Amino acid sequence: PSSVLVTGFDILFFWVARMVMMGLHFTGESPFARVHLTGLVRDADGVKMSKTKGNVLDPEDLVEEYGADAVRFTLALLDSPGRDIPLDPERMAGYRAFGNKIWNATRFALSKVGDARIPESLDFEQLALPERWILSRLSETAASVDAALEDFRFDLACRDLYHFFWSDFCDWYIEMAKPGLEPGSERLLVKEVLLLTLDRALRLLHPVMPFLTEELWQKLPGHEAIHPRTICLAPFPTPE
Repeated sequence: PSSVLVTGFDILFFWVARMVMMGLHFTGESPFARVHLTGLVRDADGVKMSKTKGNVLDPEDLVEEYGADAVRFTLALLDSPGRDIPLDPERMAGYRAFGNKIWNATRFALSKVGDARIPESLDFEQLALPERWILSRLSETAASVDAALEDFRFDLACRDLYHFFWSDFCDWYIEMAKPGLEPGSERLLVKEVLLLTLDRALRLLHPVMPFLTEELWQKLPGHEAIHPRTICLAPFPTPE
């Protein structure tokens, strides 16, 4: 609260400027260092919400129907600089499906890893090409998401997370990993790479999908070594 203020642009002078002036007048210091201005949340057609028009979307109703994470992810993804946010419930339905994808991918992984645990380190010389590839994509995603969050580009962070988890991880790597997960496979460390990728992907997703990622991360074998209690306090992944 004392470093960044997040608010709509419509009250920049009416409220934000007055907060700065009051802080400078009474304390000699600005109450915050940076201001992140979001667009106004409008209905799906871009019309300002109004009770008289009957186009108001109640956040509690949206959370009840689509889940808190889907609502949060949608708002973050639509927060592009310089534009208002057209809030279409159908988009939330799509990102609720994304949450289901994350859940099912984690459930599949947990059913296949046996006694494996999230590794503290990996010998990359032992890894086959699919494992090297997904770890490379994971590292690139960590770098792009970190840079986007530093610049308050929540839309870009969400876009990169969505494409990594749905396309790179689910559509490609899980399919490539299946032969290596079969009994008798000679591919090394496939289970460990699967768990490590899941662990770091969930930690990257946590700021925008906190409830789902906490629930799933707690089920990953070996997560206690990263943090004994919660994903909230686990280190944010960095590129390697």
